[in-house]
Amino acid sequence: MVALIHGGWQERARRGGTENVAGAVGLACAATLLHADLDEAGHRIAGLRDRLESALVVAGGGGLRNGHRQRRLPHVSSLAFPGAEAESLVLALDLQGIGVSSGAACSSGAVEPSHVLQAMGLSPEHARSSVRFSLGRWTSSRDIEYVAETVPPIVERIRRTRGWKPEHARSAA
Repeated sequence: MVALIHGGWQERARRGGTENVAGAVGLACAATLLHADLDEAGHRIAGLRDRLESALVVAGGGGLRNGHRQRRLPHVSSLAFPGAEAESLVLALDLQGIGVSSGAACSSGAVEPSHVLQAMGLSPEHARSSVRFSLGRWTSSRDIEYVAETVPPIVERIRRTRGWKPEHARSAA
């Protein structure tokens, strides 16, 4: 192994300097505090995710849920909006202060449909209309309400400009 920083014979010449003991203790304390709240926070965030999906899928928001209803992470919702390209949604929602992502987190910057969504059985067209909403510790009910009010008109506007009609929709995978 080649040393990046020379010196530090007390570290067998692998690195110079002294370990950040205060930083390590701080990280351990933060992890302990977060772990104590993990279940409660997960249930709260999953409830917010379910409210978001209810508004955007069930209540006429025009979305289709990607993936399993129960066996999934509490903080992520992947939704497809047939007839609305994901890239257009990402840009339009960003202008409204809503950050979403198209594709998988591991392939940001890719223009191809998400290989993850395609591996789940979604068609390329369905995958191209999919965006991922990620919720977190600081996501509030008001945030969910804002997204639920903002997304449907944007989806409809994008669909209208593309001449999309509901009969073009494919069923969700």
